[in-house]
Amino acid sequence: MPDQYEMNFPDRGEAFARNTDPETSQVAADDIQGSKANWYEQRVLNVLRSYPDGLTTHEISDISAMYYATVTPRMKPLMAKGLIKDSGKKRKSPFGKLCIVYQATTQNQENK
Repeated sequence: MPDQYEMNFPDRGEAFARNTDPETSQVAADDIQGSKANWYEQRVLNVLRSYPDGLTTHEISDISAMYYATVTPRMKPLMAKGLIKDSGKKRKSPFGKLCIVYQATTQNQENK
């Protein structure tokens, strides 16, 4: 039986940094590859599956006790895999800025 944190993901996870990001971001993305990236993605996905109305990245960070900077890079790969989506809703962040509300999709729900 696969580990619960690796069920929906290929053996090699991905972490991303833009070409314009500082060197520290590039190094951090290189450090979070493979199963560690998968583990973080699965954690974010599990939180979103527990909140069907969706959550912002700030809310995911608070609920999961993961750093915000760890949560935000997981969203693009999860969206690319079709496991989460932009709900079309927005909510204010703790800083008063509007944020995307993400929802888990029904894809791979049988592996939950």
